[in-house]
This record gives sequence, C-alpha cells and structure tokens, in this order.
Amino acid sequence: FWLKPLWQEVMKPCSFKCCHVSGRCRQCGLLPGPVVLVAFWTCVHWRPLLHARTPLLPGRVNKPCCGRTVRAAAQSLPAVSGFPFSAAGAFLPDKPRDVPPSKVEDLAWDPLQNASTVSPAVLGSLLAEDKRNDQTFITAGDTVRQIVEVTPLHEQARLASTIISDYIQTKELHVADALGIHWHNVLTERQEPPDAEICSNLAIGWARIRKRRSKSWLERALAGGVTPTAAAFDAVIHVFKIRSGRINCVRDLETWLSRSLELGHTPSARSFSEAIALNLRAERFGKAGEWLTRMTRASHIPTELEFQGVIHAHANRGYAEAAERWLKQMIRAGLRPGVKERTLLMHAYAKQGNPSAAEDHFELMVSQDVEPSVHTYTAIMDAHARAGSAKKAEAWFQRLQLAGLEPVAPNYRTMIAACARAGRPAEAEVWLQHMQISGLEPDCGTFEIVINSLASRFLLAPCDSLLRQLRNSRVDVSVRTYQSLLGACARAWEPDRAEKWFDDMASMHLDPGQRGYNALISAWAKAGNEARARLWLESMEVAGLSPDAVTYGALIDGCGRQGDLAGAERAFAEMEAKGIRPDEIGVSMLINACGRACPASPERAKRLFRQMVSDGLEPTLLALQALENSVGTEAAKEVCTELKVDARTLRAA
Repeated sequence: FWLKPLWQEVMKPCSFKCCHVSGRCRQCGLLPGPVVLVAFWTCVHWRPLLHARTPLLPGRVNKPCCGRTVRAAAQSLPAVSGFPFSAAGAFLPDKPRDVPPSKVEDLAWDPLQNASTVSPAVLGSLLAEDKRNDQTFITAGDTVRQIVEVTPLHEQARLASTIISDYIQTKELHVADALGIHWHNVLTERQEPPDAEICSNLAIGWARIRKRRSKSWLERALAGGVTPTAAAFDAVIHVFKIRSGRINCVRDLETWLSRSLELGHTPSARSFSEAIALNLRAERFGKAGEWLTRMTRASHIPTELEFQGVIHAHANRGYAEAAERWLKQMIRAGLRPGVKERTLLMHAYAKQGNPSAAEDHFELMVSQDVEPSVHTYTAIMDAHARAGSAKKAEAWFQRLQLAGLEPVAPNYRTMIAACARAGRPAEAEVWLQHMQISGLEPDCGTFEIVINSLASRFLLAPCDSLLRQLRNSRVDVSVRTYQSLLGACARAWEPDRAEKWFDDMASMHLDPGQRGYNALISAWAKAGNEARARLWLESMEVAGLSPDAVTYGALIDGCGRQGDLAGAERAFAEMEAKGIRPDEIGVSMLINACGRACPASPERAKRLFRQMVSDGLEPTLLALQALENSVGTEAAKEVCTELKVDARTLRAA
C-alpha cells in the first residue's frame, strides 16, 4: 500500500532521465526499483550510513537523478504503522545531519594536535582513548558499528575508506575525522594495523585547509607500523611551510621530510624547496645548502629560485666564498647564472671590501655575454667605497654612464658614502646636490651620511642648512640624525647650537632619548657650565629617563676640564649612590681630573687606578694616559709594574 505510490512517483518520466532501452538512470546507472527498496530498507535499519555518499546512494548532483526523486517521494508520503516515511527522506544524502557550523573549526579537542614529540607507544595509547561527546562523533560511531555488524569482513575496510573519502572530498572533515577515529579503534581492538590509505587521506584533507591536525594522522599511521603515502608527507610539510612563524616549524618540517626519505619515499620538489626557504629565513644557511644537495640526489632538478635564495642569503651576510661555491654548483646543475646571481656575488665581495674580486667577476660576466645592470655597477662602486677608494668608485660611476645606463639613487648614495669614508665631506655634499639635480629625492639616510660627515669635521653651519632642507622636504627627519648633530655639538663645544636643535626635536614631537640628553649634558659640561648641565640632568629624570654611566661621565669630564676636582668627585659619588657601576671611561676621566686640578692630586690618581684594577675593570689606553698626565710617566710605569699591567700592550692596542 505504500510502495505503489512511491513506485509511481519514481517512475514518472519527468522526475529523472532514464534510458528508454534499459530503464536505468543515466546519472547513477541503477534501476529505480532496487534503488527504492534499498533506500527505504536503509532508512529503517541503517540510518547512520545515510550520512555517506556510498555507491548505493547517489551523492549531490545538479541534474535530475533517481536518488533525489526517491527523497522527494519519501517526504510526500504519510506516516503509516509507526514508520515515519516523510522523516525517512531526511536521512537521504542531500544534506548531512548533526553537523553544527561550530564543528568546522580546527579540532581543539584533540590532545595530539601538537604531538610531534610523542613516542609511538604513548601515541597509540592516547589514540585508543580518543573520545568525544558531540552528536557528530556519536553518529559516526553508530555508522562504524553498522559497518562492522552488517558488512562482510572483507568489504568493511573498502566501505569505510569509501565513506571517509567521500566526506573528505566534500570538505566535511569533522565527520570524516570522527569516522576515522572510530574505524581506527575497531582495528586496534582487532589488533590490526591502521589503514594507511585512510590515515593518508585524512592527513591530506586537513592539510588542504592548513590545519596541523594533519600531523596527528601521520603519527597515527607511523605508530601502528604502517607507511603513509608520499603525498601525505608532502601535504603535512606544506602546512608547516604556511605556518612558519617560528623556527620550531623549520625543525618540524625537517623532521617530516627526513621521515619521508627514511621510509623510502621520494618527496616532491616543492617539499625540498620549502625546507630550503624556511632554513634561509631562519638564517640556517648550512642546512639550506644541505637540503639543496639532497634535492639534487633525489633526482629533482632545482630551479633558479632555489639557487638564487641560497646565493642571496650568503651574499647578504658577506659570505662571498660560499656564494661563489653555490654559483658553480648552479652551473654544474645545468643552469645558466644570470645577471642577478652574479650581481649578488659581487655584492658579497663588496661587503668584504674586496673590489678586485668583484671586478674579476664583472669581466667574466661580460665575457659570457651577460649584460650588466645598474645594480651590478652599484656593487662594484660599493666595493671600492668600502675599501676607501672614492676615486675608483667615481670612475665606475662614469663607466655606468658610458654604458648608456641611467644612475639611480643607490649609485649616488654609494658615491656620497665613499666620499664620507674618505674624509671629504665637501665632496659628499656636492654629490648630494648632483643627486637632487638629476631629479632623484634623497632619503633620510643619505642626508644623514652627509650631515655626519660634516659634523665629524665640526662643519656645523652646513649641517644647519642641510637640516632645514631636510625638514622642508617630504622626507621625515629621524631621531638618529638629531642625535648625531647633538653629539657633534658636544665635541665642538657648541652647547647653544645643541640646545637649539634639541628644541627643534621637541617642536617636531621627536623623543631625543637617553643619547640626546647625554649629548646635550656633555655639551654644557665641556663648555664649563655645570649648572646648566645639571639642569638638563633634572629634565632628563623628569622625562622618565634614568641617567647612566655616560651621563655622569660627561659631568665628570666637564668638571675635570675646568680643573674642578671637587665637582668631578661629587658627580662620581652621585653615580655610585644611585647604584650605577662606574666604567673604565668614567674612572679614567676622574683620574684625568686629578691631574688637571689646582693643585694636582697625584696620590688620589694612583688610588683610583689601583681601585679600578681591584674592581675588575680592564685598564685602557685612556686610563693609562690619564695616569701619566696626573703622576708623570715614571710614576705611572711604577704603578703599572706594581699592578702587573702591560703598558706596551695597551699602547699597541
């Protein structure tokens, strides 16, 4: 009485497209009659299985199919004899039941999510007790029990694998994971090894959504003595590459890549590339090179990107020999180095201050018909600049222009740095003007090089002009620039100019920091204005900055230059009272103050030198010179002999 109307509903030609010859559904290839019987028998006796997309029940399709028609017909029937036919349609596989959206998140309940260090024995015992109480987990357990009770033994593994794979394909990993756990428990009770295919598929599924849960499924398989697939290892390695915010990820990635090799797998080229990239990011250059070598041994041909990464990492640290070795390895691998790789090698030699080696590689590059770039010329100019040869750097700048290339900002900045290193600040300022004339806007670092070069020669008036120019431009003035200027004012004994620049910093809401306050205090102390220096010391403390040994050293030096031994000792006592341990420079300045005082205090200078040695402070050349100025050369030799201090070694150093 109930099958007839259902049969009529199913057999409507408009409900699904059946072949007129065989009568079978064109979508699933099954006869409608058996489909109806199997569907309703399953609704009564095997409800949990209906969560799966098995061969008996078609999956989600967009075209009309007999499986979708069975569901529609079942929902249209009334409940008869206690059998809820309309409710039975809800179990057909149109939408999974008992899958709250909150369960789609990474499974926080799993205690093995970070269990990369768990031994196989402990891991197996934890997995055997892996239980949850949510409805999805309970329904998955019922499904696995039905598989065990109804399906023949030789078909159980295939059916379980099919169900789990179907859920993985539809990205319902929370359901697939629960089914996998229950099936693993069944195999554990039977004392059978885990299913390597299921573990691998689940690991790959979790890896696709970048969850570290994938790692525990590989651990599950390895703890049971089975070997996951190479694709599963590659997927887990990729997860660690994506989540590589910590160096621990580098070690985990290496662990899984090593396990894959130990099990006889051939990891993909991407896995090797990710290991190389993470090791380079963690500045483990030796490991990166080792994985590049192992990549070649695994019959993978590294691309230019892998070699570029290794060469670039070594070149940035100035390891020119290692960079050149990897360049030769790249050639042996059948790859032709381009201008980028050779320029990186020249930069490495530039960091070593070896311009001749950089020029040799330039000539070799030209002989192999590799066109140099602007950055290639910049590397050679930088090599000469670091070697202190501004003239040769300028010659390469002209050679760059003769080659028809337009100089860029790094070329001008290299020339400015070369002139600054050579002690020619006026020429550095001229190159800055050439840079601006060419239409390039200098950055704050370029201005800072010129300002520091001028300040080192106490040319503070041009510094004023450049500072105004810097403030009027769109470039932000850095705190470091002002700190350098304040230090130059302190050395040039120009406290008024220093205080003016200090006020400019305040107007621009720049924090001078401890270094800025120390420079201003030193400027007033050297000028002999101890009261003004102490006023800025109080302002420093009001600003929330604590004075240090450099601060009090500036006060001691300023008092000593004025012959005020009492003021110097007062500052020294204040420093000790605040718990600041005097350094070698502070003690040396106090010794020097003893010699400048009127009258001089040579005995006090000797006691301070002996106290410095007994306190564990290493005597420096400055301390030795201060002692000689205070007590005389012969008396200083006697004190050094008494304390076993080698004066010759100090002078040689």
